[in-house]
Amino acid sequence: MSDLVDEEFSKEYPDLYLYRIFLLNFFCSVMVNMDHGSLPGCSEEVKKKLNIQNIGFGALGTAVYAGLTIGSVLGTKAY
Repeated sequence: MSDLVDEEFSKEYPDLYLYRIFLLNFFCSVMVNMDHGSLPGCSEEVKKKLNIQNIGFGALGTAVYAGLTIGSVLGTKAY
């Protein structure tokens, strides 16, 4: 088992591959953080436009965390 771990950690990847992974991770982090701030910032407008009450707006807010959970499970395979 230790040999497999040592072999995996000693691999070298091309710089372009690593830059792409870094940019993808950075872009995803920016999008997640913008999403967390956009709903609370315009709650009254969203509730009015979608014609929902507080409970519906709360359910909409939990979609962010559901997406993060599902994305974490699926992202594990991607990484």
